[in-house]
Amino acid sequence: MSFRRATPADEDFFWQWREAAEAQPWYEGRGTTRAEHHAWFVDRLSRITMLVWERMDYGGPVGIVRIDSNGELAFEASHLLMPAMLRELLPHATYYGGRFKVTLDKDDKAKAKALKQAGFREYPVKFFCYRP
Repeated sequence: MSFRRATPADEDFFWQWREAAEAQPWYEGRGTTRAEHHAWFVDRLSRITMLVWERMDYGGPVGIVRIDSNGELAFEASHLLMPAMLRELLPHATYYGGRFKVTLDKDDKAKAKALKQAGFREYPVKFFCYRP
C-alpha cells in the first residue's frame, strides 16, 4: 500500500470517483460536467496535494485523496478500504499542523464510519455555509 502524487494520467480515475459520489442518494448538489471536472483537475493538480492510493494486492489504484493547503481533506475509496487508506494517510497530517479537517454531507454515513474506524475524532465547530 502506498500513496503517490496524482499525475495528468489520473484524471479519468478522479472523474470516475466524482461520478460515483454524485450518484449517491445523499448527494444534493448540481452534477459536474466532464469539462468542469477537467478544468478543476488541471487547476488543482498543480496547486494542492492530490494523491492516488495504490494497493498491489488489488492490482493498482483503489482510492484518491485531495488535501487543500489548509489541511482540508477530501477522499474516495470503496467503503471496505476507506479506513485502511485513512490510517495510512495520518502521518501526512504533520504537514498541516498535526490535523486534517473533513467536512461531510450529513447523510454520508459510510465516510463518517470510516473516519471513526481509522481513529479520527469528531470535534465541535461552528460552521457557516453560504449558498447563492
